[in-house]
Amino acid sequence: MKKSVFVFAMLIFFLGISGCNTPVKNDGEPNSFQWEEGAIAAMVYFNYLNSDSLDGKFNNWVSVYNAYADEYSIFADVPIADVKTLILPGDEVYCLIPRYENTRIVVRPLNWPLDFDSNNMMEVGDEVFDEIAKAFIVCCNESDIYSNIQITIITDNNELTFSPFISLKDGEIIAGDGVQVLYLEGIYAPVLETDYH
Repeated sequence: MKKSVFVFAMLIFFLGISGCNTPVKNDGEPNSFQWEEGAIAAMVYFNYLNSDSLDGKFNNWVSVYNAYADEYSIFADVPIADVKTLILPGDEVYCLIPRYENTRIVVRPLNWPLDFDSNNMMEVGDEVFDEIAKAFIVCCNESDIYSNIQITIITDNNELTFSPFISLKDGEIIAGDGVQVLYLEGIYAPVLETDYH
């Protein structure tokens, strides 16, 4: 019940700060977006948006969302007021944009045992989010070692389940096959060419 009230309060806040308008474009029209073959969603990492206040997190999200809207048409096509949000423990923030209309997004928490004994396996919790969404922002991942959420994307023809996280090796965003990961220079970029010898 508390989570439902909290999600509703977040939606009201977004509506208030956005004025129910599409994101402002500073440099003209965004680039036309090219979907990769087989992709059913695009995902970006909004960076580690740590803030002591909830208002601080929301202000960060809106500014980063607008930066992506300047660059990619799929963000500009979804007004910030239509973005669904969910806050779970952690400070990593991801945004997911489904490719197809009427795509359902389901989120379940992952509960890891504290002792990591081989007899204790990760448990998948009950659904904390299950809605049709044009865009979805989630705050998650308390740990650098593992993800604490499982996201399922359901379209008319496909179903894909994955747990987003950042590779400790090179900072690459790890998502499931069928999720097109986007990077925007100045916001976040992995170090993919690093020599680890």
